[in-house]
Amino acid sequence: VAVDMIVTASSPYFPNSALKNGIHGGLFGIINVAVNSAVDLTFRFVDRQGAPITVNPFFFTLYDIDQGMDHASRESVTARGFSEYRVAEETELRIEVLGDDSATFTSSLRGGKVDNPTHPFALTNAEKERTVVLKFPATSEFSLSFSESAYADEDQGRNLLFSGPSSMVCGREHMCTDYICPDGYHIRTMAEFLVCSGRRCTESDRDTCCYEIPDVEEDDA
Repeated sequence: VAVDMIVTASSPYFPNSALKNGIHGGLFGIINVAVNSAVDLTFRFVDRQGAPITVNPFFFTLYDIDQGMDHASRESVTARGFSEYRVAEETELRIEVLGDDSATFTSSLRGGKVDNPTHPFALTNAEKERTVVLKFPATSEFSLSFSESAYADEDQGRNLLFSGPSSMVCGREHMCTDYICPDGYHIRTMAEFLVCSGRRCTESDRDTCCYEIPDVEEDDA
């Protein structure tokens, strides 16, 4: 079944450039807001006729949570209704847990266009440190609040950048280091650079990931 996502502002909304809203590069969703403003957003899943659809549990990733040059500047996202969240081990985000299913994620460092992610499954360590991934239970809608405060240049806008799964929870490729060689075979030396043919390593990847251990012949007595 084809599923559409509709994002609605449930509070006053002040964009800097609403033309930026939508899908960026076929990879990320974008909601643009004017600096020094906040908006409450409702994300709904619907069919092509607009009727609600409950989707199975899913991942939702928020990227590039950073701030402007002013020391007082902050960007924050408050999420509600999730079952769990994940951030990088060395995350830059300040996290305020509001309840079992809600939390606020706030920036702590400056950022710019040069550190924006280019692909959900190719995040650098620096990009991961400004990213949070949420896992939602089966639902037809959820809500977020997005705000940007104390930004020095009042003529600018900021973007809420999001996607579904990302390399924070899912790898695009499985490496041979995930493969367990069968008896009589040994993992190849460069296994960390060798890629299995599918989303997961299987028996068909044996010769890619492993080499056969030669039999050692005993000397004649």
